Amino acid sequence: MSKSNSLRALCSLRFFAAFLVVLAHFRYTFWPANIFGPFDDFAPIVSFFFMLSGFTLTYNGTSSLPVHPLSFILKRIGRIWPSHVLMVILIFLLLPGNVEQHMALSHPWEILIANILLIHAWVPVQDYFFAYNTPSWYLSTQLAMYLLFPWLIQNFNKNWPYKLALCLLSVLACLGLASSLELFNPHQISGQGLLYISPLCRLLEFVVGMTGGLVFTPLSSKYTRNHALGTLLECLALLIAIGAMAMAQPLSAGFNNVPFLGQELGFYVGFAGITLIPFFVLIQVFALERGALSRMLSLPLFYRLGTVSFSLYLLHIPLLQYYLYPIALKPNIPIPSTERILTYWGILLLAAFTTERFFEKPVYQGFSALTRKITRKQTLDNTPNQPTPIYNPHVKADLS
Repeated sequence: MSKSNSLRALCSLRFFAAFLVVLAHFRYTFWPANIFGPFDDFAPIVSFFFMLSGFTLTYNGTSSLPVHPLSFILKRIGRIWPSHVLMVILIFLLLPGNVEQHMALSHPWEILIANILLIHAWVPVQDYFFAYNTPSWYLSTQLAMYLLFPWLIQNFNKNWPYKLALCLLSVLACLGLASSLELFNPHQISGQGLLYISPLCRLLEFVVGMTGGLVFTPLSSKYTRNHALGTLLECLALLIAIGAMAMAQPLSAGFNNVPFLGQELGFYVGFAGITLIPFFVLIQVFALERGALSRMLSLPLFYRLGTVSFSLYLLHIPLLQYYLYPIALKPNIPIPSTERILTYWGILLLAAFTTERFFEKPVYQGFSALTRKITRKQTLDNTPNQPTPIYNPHVKADLS
């Protein structure tokens, strides 16, 4: 399996994952909360993004070679930061009410600067991590993982158990700290900020994904090439993942009566813990591309949708606020019509394709060219006779 041509099915899965995120936020506008029953807000799907990111970065890299940290970090910043800043600018232009609301908070300038620098999710306070464009907290948390990745990937094929254990200890520490805090508090450090948002807790999912990327290459040649069996495995993996998400809410509620850490542990299990293994298996099986489902997802249409999932994810909340909040669900106000829902999706997809084609892609290419110049100069200055191997992940397979 050629790395340059693989992972098309996983790229397509990004779109469906982003689609579920948008549906989750519909409950505040298009329809009442809890309309999806046990799925509620599809919170576990964010865990899939973190794991897939770790998987693709590790699979497309070479774990036995040193990573050029500057090259990698600059490319990752070029992948996520310009689009984030564009969203902030659009919010200032199109949503003055949103801006006024945030500027009325305590420490408004600190919150704005942290948001622009994409470090706002590192502060476990809701006023910070949900500021302006709410989904951008994911990018901020992901940035912390990118900064750690050059260290994580070093000798990962040998020390991955220790790094996984360290991440697990970090989760346990966050659970312990969260037990002394309110789970939800918009103006102070909260359990939500530590467990759901903070890189200290979410790093485990990323490193589990890295482990999947490490073990996939040597094991993929041993997996069956039988199309029927491959299809069966894909169906089972998908059903198990869906079942785990369906069980997340009831299982989370079941922890509430457990003494010490019950509420906090239930909260964590509900959005990450229960799906760690199912998502790990799902990514492995669909990366093989041996069954009917993955082959369908590898079709150009679905793959193209996957490439715009990043822009779609960033755009969907600003568009909701601009387009629908004036008619958001309130007493005696009917649910928006099907025509309005379809119009929203049409605008969102058009905006996502336009942003990806005319902003996200060319800006990233510019960052990549600048990165090559900087790292080439640094390499020549430091080791003119022995160029440093440069980590160069395939952009089309990366899940930022």
